[in-house]
Amino acid sequence: MAFIPLFHQVKNQRVLVVGGGKVALRKAHYFVDKGLTLDVLSPFINAELNRLLYDHGGQWFEQEFTENYFTAQQLTQYWCVVAATDNKQVNEQVACLAKSQGILVNVVDNTELCDVILPSLIIEDSLVIAISSSGSSPILSRIIKQQIAHLLPAGYGKLSRFVGQYRVNINHSITDRKTRLAFWRKLLQGDIANCVMSEQVEQAKEKLALALLNPLSFSQQGAISLLSAKVVAADLLTLRALRILQQADVVIYGQQVSAEILALIDKSCQQLSFIDQVESSALLNSQNQDLVIEQAALGKYVVCLTVTEGAIFEQELAVITELVAKRFAIVHVP
Repeated sequence: MAFIPLFHQVKNQRVLVVGGGKVALRKAHYFVDKGLTLDVLSPFINAELNRLLYDHGGQWFEQEFTENYFTAQQLTQYWCVVAATDNKQVNEQVACLAKSQGILVNVVDNTELCDVILPSLIIEDSLVIAISSSGSSPILSRIIKQQIAHLLPAGYGKLSRFVGQYRVNINHSITDRKTRLAFWRKLLQGDIANCVMSEQVEQAKEKLALALLNPLSFSQQGAISLLSAKVVAADLLTLRALRILQQADVVIYGQQVSAEILALIDKSCQQLSFIDQVESSALLNSQNQDLVIEQAALGKYVVCLTVTEGAIFEQELAVITELVAKRFAIVHVP
């Protein structure tokens, strides 16, 4: 692997872009949009780049690049130097000079000279996902970014910010490592996370406060989700249904659930089939109810996959809720 992903602290950092054309503008937007200060060295810059500098407090050094333009002290104020001219030789000289001062370098269309490359980013609040092809195909990275962004459920950024506020407190409060890991897993995949992602933050805070009173009990608490898998094709599942399906510890399913849907289940997840194969009323069967409750009582996240819908599905939900609502969290996933 030529490049590995690292997340840098860039607060109060400056970047120098050498070049003033469209490529330089694209690079400039990448950094300015993330809060960095930008300077440009070029005998000319296009109007949009000029406005960008003006709006964000950057400087335009209006002349050709020469190795003697900056003193070593001036150059070391930059966290990164980007060579973005249309002259290959100039770009190489820029890279050589920056490297001699220990400054990170990005060179347009020359991965071999790059210390850093700029990945495609998905940014949702404090959550950042970086996608890179190691410079071999930026367009492919952008395509993959679009696909991941489409699949990523809304609210993960809010969840990341929420748990970040409590991370130190939780880690200090729960000293046993095994219990702490189980607590985090339950928090991030359970009812509290669902509250945060559905913008019920105050309710999430109340639930978290209760959970911290007895972390071991909370981490061992089971949960049950009822998911209607009437659809056959996997890409017809809702994003919320897909997320919950992939978080399950145990999936209990009926015989009419498609193989394509079952293929989405994580390999580490236990899969069980309903005892009663009469799919129209699987969860109305007492043996199936006992199976669901038995698994949830072990502290597992149980997802029940049926192909029922409408009135029958609502009846199944009502029966399970009445049986276990006081013991386990119940989630209905249409």
